[in-house]
Amino acid sequence: MLGALSESRAPIKAVELQKQSQATLVKLAEGVATSGIEIEAEHITKQSFYIEVRFDNGSSAKVYLGRRNSVPVNMRAPSLRSSLSHYGNRASVEIVISPIKGARIKRVAVF
Repeated sequence: MLGALSESRAPIKAVELQKQSQATLVKLAEGVATSGIEIEAEHITKQSFYIEVRFDNGSSAKVYLGRRNSVPVNMRAPSLRSSLSHYGNRASVEIVISPIKGARIKRVAVF
């Protein structure tokens, strides 16, 4: 819910989007601040992803982004959002998205 409420800008275009068999790498434009990410899964019943945010100082943070089975399918949004603004003054340089539990990525946006 926090991610859905915090979007205040248009999506930022990534410099490069590399789809690999196990993960998708999003390389961000140099000097562009990001406040969140949105991932749309190919199928609404399979929405589970691990996200690794890599920063300009060499550190990283890992987050699970997914929908619980307790949320009925007919009440699910087609995409998942997460705020990336709580990492302090570290600048994101790339994001690695790893689908799990049979999920597949349809679309990625950062804002």
